[in-house]
Amino acid sequence: MITQKRFFLKKVLKSYKKFIKGYLLDVGGPSNFDKDYYNLSSCISLNLNDLEVKTNVIADVEEMPFANNTFDTILFVEALPFLKVTNFEKSLSECMRVLKPGGFIFVSTLFTHIIAEEDFDIHRHTKTSAKQLFEKYKIFEIRELGYLGSFLHSYLWEITNKSKLILWCRPFFSLIDKLTVNKRFCSGHLFVLKK
Repeated sequence: MITQKRFFLKKVLKSYKKFIKGYLLDVGGPSNFDKDYYNLSSCISLNLNDLEVKTNVIADVEEMPFANNTFDTILFVEALPFLKVTNFEKSLSECMRVLKPGGFIFVSTLFTHIIAEEDFDIHRHTKTSAKQLFEKYKIFEIRELGYLGSFLHSYLWEITNKSKLILWCRPFFSLIDKLTVNKRFCSGHLFVLKK
């Protein structure tokens, strides 16, 4: 089961179906997205460790073991806030290095969202501060990822010790998201970067 924000993110990603294609690199994955929905020839996940997930490649995003121009698409979703590195530039330049010309990187950020893991959830960004992180790159588009409904869902999910009842109420939280659209109050952003 996934939280409202991740549900919102999956829905937003689906609107980019024509851009998410070919050979895909899932940084921090494997992510919970509908791989079969997209026109992917192959999907590789990269993570720093494999303690809880089944990752294909265990490596640091700052030094990826891939040749230049390898991937058509890169998902860097729900991973940026958990990077133990302070050098975002190196991580982003590595992603650009392994991305084919004309390819897209999808990077999600957190803003008003419950702290996932206190020792690991270390980077929060406003839209403005995230834009500064990506200023060297071509920002194709920026989308909000959830509003008050997503925040309330993550908060209640946490304080009820991940009660399934909260997940069953997703239509209610989706309605709250629709009624509270506000660019100044959102759970995070999706940045679509193009090489």
